[in-house]
This record gives sequence, C-alpha cells and structure tokens, in this order.
Amino acid sequence: MILLLIFSIFLSSFSFCNNRFSNDIVLLLDPINLSTYVLDKYHPNLNKNISYYSISIDGSTNMPLNHLVPENLYFDYNDISGSISQLFYEQNKNDKYFNTKVAAANSIGNSTKSIFQLESKSLVENINQNIFMNINKKTDNLNLNFSYLYHYDREPDQYNLQSSINEFKKENESFITGYNISYKKNNISFESSLSIQNSFHKRSELYEIDFQYLSYIKRSIFNNNQINLDLGSLSVYFGNINQDIVLKDDLSDTNFYKKHNNTPSLGMNINEEKFNMKIYGSEISDEYKPNFEIVYFLDNSYLKFSSENYFYGLLVDNDELYGEYSFIDYLRNNFTISYDFNNYDINLGEIESDEISYNYFYFLVKLIIVFLILSMIILSI
Repeated sequence: MILLLIFSIFLSSFSFCNNRFSNDIVLLLDPINLSTYVLDKYHPNLNKNISYYSISIDGSTNMPLNHLVPENLYFDYNDISGSISQLFYEQNKNDKYFNTKVAAANSIGNSTKSIFQLESKSLVENINQNIFMNINKKTDNLNLNFSYLYHYDREPDQYNLQSSINEFKKENESFITGYNISYKKNNISFESSLSIQNSFHKRSELYEIDFQYLSYIKRSIFNNNQINLDLGSLSVYFGNINQDIVLKDDLSDTNFYKKHNNTPSLGMNINEEKFNMKIYGSEISDEYKPNFEIVYFLDNSYLKFSSENYFYGLLVDNDELYGEYSFIDYLRNNFTISYDFNNYDINLGEIESDEISYNYFYFLVKLIIVFLILSMIILSI
C-alpha cells in the first residue's frame, strides 16, 4: 500500500498540460526541456514511440524525446490554402536563453501542399535544432505523405544533468525520414508506412563505479503494411508490422544489438449503426494470439471492451556496458466509458507480461486533465 501511495504521488508530479502530448505523460526534469521524457500513459515505466506526420521516433532506448518533435503550429495545416507563415521568438536575458521557431506552409493547387519548420534554441551556446519538412499529396484515391527531420541537441556547460564529471555531456544528432501512403480503389484499400531513424549518441553511463563516455549509433526501422477488403458492414484485412533495431559502436562499427521483430495479423471488422466489433489474430514471438474489440455507441458516448496482445522494445540497464535490448510481450484487457466522444474518458484494465503486471484506473478530461493511475503494481521479474 505504501508503494502504491509513493507511486501515485510520483505520477502526480508529471506535467500533462503540453498539448502536443496531451494523452501521454510528460516528465519534466529541467526548465528548458533538455531531458523531458514522454511516457506511455498505460506504461508509465516506458518511453513512448512518437509519430509526427510520417516519421516515427524510437523511444525504446530511453532517450528524452520531447525536444525531437517540432513545437505546435499556430495554424491548421490541413485547412490551408495558398501560403502562410509564422515566427515565434522567446528570450530570457537572465539565463541568456533564446528560442526561435519559424514555420511556413504552402498549397500547390488542390492536391499538393508542403510545410517547413525550423527551430533553434540556445543557452549561451546552441542546445537544440530541428529542421522538418513534409510534402502531402491527396487525390480522390491517394493520400501520400513524405517527411524528413534533422535534429541536434547537446547538454550545455551551464547544466550538468547526467553526471558529476563535467566533460561527460549528453549529445544526440538524428536523421529521420519516412513516408505513409493510403490508396483506395473500389472496395480494396492499401496502407503502408516506413520510417528510418539514424541517430548518433554520446552520453555518460555509470558502469563499474566509474562513468564511461559512450559513443554509439542507433538505427531504427519501422514498417507497417495493411490490405483491406470492404464488403459493406463487414471488412477483412491482413497486416504486417516490422521493426528493426541496430546499436553499433561509433568508432569500430561493431554491432552491440541487432534485433528484428515481425508481427503479421489477420482479422475482420463488423460495423453496424450502434455496434462495432473487431476480431483479429497476431503472431507474436512465434505464437498465435487472439485479440478483439467491441464498441457499443449511445447518443453521445460509447462503451468499449478490448483484449489486445502486443510488444514493446526496451533497452534495459544492467551490469553490461550497453545494457540489454529485448522485445517484451504484453496483454492488455481494457474497459472504456467515453462521454462526448473522447472529451471525457474512464479506462479500467489490467496489463500483464513476464516482467510486470498491474491494474490501472485512468480518468481523462480534455482541457482540464486529471490523471490517476491508482494501481496495484505487482513486480514479477
């Protein structure tokens, strides 16, 4: 019971006001977001993978991700016509802190539009840069997005967040590119997405008492494909999820980890006026596992019950210098009551795996967010 109380108080210190991640847990560790983590609301112990347009940013190696995502636009990219731009500038003269953000969007005809974002932050010296571009082409049958993100961040001399040894400064340079495409013809549709992330990391690691300065390359590849056959109120689909993670030494080009996970799935959806049901099976860790989701709609709310098997990639620290990377299988049983269609949510459920099992209660009110995970956490390692 004491552990439950401590855990609840610990969660209450998280910030939920960042509307970029309003449905996740934002853990603030410093005032300029150099080490701000985005955690999964159902897995508060895990960094969340983040999607931005058609790129996926890998959170499994436990790096802070908040600053990799460009900050909010002050216009609706989906509704632009012609050209629009914005400039944001913030300055704190006491700390010599500067934050400059530029964004420009342009529509070319009725089918193509693009967006460009440039961000630069400094605290005496440069600490964070983002350059992002996206091109979208949309026709009656086709929707195509192509995105590219360049990111750089470095822990400044004025902040010593990781170790007491001054020369160990966290540094990250990432190049992420990706696309997503959906195409529909008659009653057949196809969806595909690919995101490739190459990151160069430098960070300190407490290993055998003395800090070590690690310099390594991380490559993450996410690829999802799905074919749908629409038969009216019944639809059938086949999908496949591929994920590859490679960690290698920056100098010797030696692999520390090379992990691959492939998850095919086959299922069907039944859509009626007040009733939706999704039944599908997934092959996870060479084992077929059933899943389902049932939704019943009321006037301005719905009830949902689901059971889902899935996996999470995670780099776990241990006695080895680079830790141990593994894919962990989870089962989540969930019951949801949603009012005003996702503006007010109540979630009850349980999550089970070989590593950890717990019950959770989640209450969400949009705009004023109350988050309680008053859970009985049972660690079974």
